[in-house]
Parts: sequence; structure tokens; C-alpha cells
Amino acid sequence: LAYAETLKTIVTAVMWRYTLDRKCKSNNCGAFDAESDAPIMKVEASKPRPVVSDGDVYKAIVPSYTVFFVFFLVNFMARSVLHERELGTLRRLRIAPIQPIALLAGKTFPFLFISLIQTGILFVCGRIIFGFSWGTQPVMLIPVIIATSMAATALGLLVATLVKSESQVSAYSTILVITMGGISGCFTPRQWLPDAMREFSLTTPHAWSLIAYEELLTKAVPNPQIVFECCAM
Repeated sequence: LAYAETLKTIVTAVMWRYTLDRKCKSNNCGAFDAESDAPIMKVEASKPRPVVSDGDVYKAIVPSYTVFFVFFLVNFMARSVLHERELGTLRRLRIAPIQPIALLAGKTFPFLFISLIQTGILFVCGRIIFGFSWGTQPVMLIPVIIATSMAATALGLLVATLVKSESQVSAYSTILVITMGGISGCFTPRQWLPDAMREFSLTTPHAWSLIAYEELLTKAVPNPQIVFECCAM
């Protein structure tokens, strides 16, 4: 909430100054004083500041932080598997008459369910508290939410099979999640990233999820093909 209010205030002020600067450059409104030869800025005070609406701010913040928080599931999932390995319960499950696929499903689906609930809560709170819009086709948000949660759960399962100690969980999973979130556009809007970084960010599932959310939340008529391609990726 503090970040949203700060961003809204700063962006409004910056856009106001930028608009005035562009207007003066285009209209040559810098008149020169006869005595000092100093340019005098003529600013029309009657025109109001351009306001950045709350909806535009939250359309960028809510999806970005939702995707970022979802992938913190990697840390919890890796710790869960590691604790079972240290306690010996994982060894008991492996010698039990249980199929490997059933064992993996039992370890994976609870975290997938938690991720879906977490995303739903974030979107509902954004709608109730901040007036966040779900777009013109909110039903199409469901496959994006499911695909993002599945990607986070799969990444958590991968990390859980690689780490061997608590320190590795703290180091590797945290660095992985924060780095992927940073290069994908979870911290800043993807439009602000350089072209090369936007292309490189497509190696992360975060970026595909953000592209799908942007298509659904900012376009009056979203393109279903783009959304489903992002879900597939």
C-alpha cells in the first residue's frame, strides 16, 4: 500500500513536469526578458495536472506482485521436502506401497492449492480495497492463474530435488526467485525495460504471466490466442 501511494504521487508529479516541458518546447513558450536575457517560462495555471488514475497504477502493481509472491512458494516447498528427508518420513514413504506419481502428487497438489488460494485472495483484496478492475473478460484470468501456480509449483519441486541442506534452500531459492522476478518485470513495468532485457525476460515464467495479465487487464478486447500462448509457455 505504501509503495502504491508513493508511486502514484511520484508518477503524477513527474508526468506533470514532463507535460509542461514538452509543451514549452513545442510552442516556444520561453520568452526572453529584455534586461536579463533570461527565459521566462509561461505556464498556464488554469489547466489541471494530468492525473494518473488508481486503476492504471493497480493494473501494474497487483499482477506484478501477485506473480512475484506466487513464486515464493519455491522456498516453502523446498523446505518441506527437505524436512521430510531429514526426519526420515520421505524414506518411509518411498518404501511404502505407493506409486511414485502418487507420492509426487501428494507433495505437489497442496502447494498448488495454496498458491491458487493466495492469488485469489490478492485479486479479491485488490478489487475490494483498491477498486482494481478484472478486465472485460475476468473468466480468462482463471487459466492464467492456474498456469502461473503450476509453474511455481513445478519450479519448487525442481529446487526441492536439488537442495541438500537448509542453507542451500535459503541461498538458492531466494536468489532464484528474486532474480527471476527482477528480470521479468515484477519490480518495474515491462514497458520500462530495455528491448534486450524484455527479450531475455521471456526465459522466465513470470514474464509470460505478466504478458497475459497485461493483455486481459489493459485491452478492451483481449486476444485469447495471446493469453493461451502465454499459459502454454
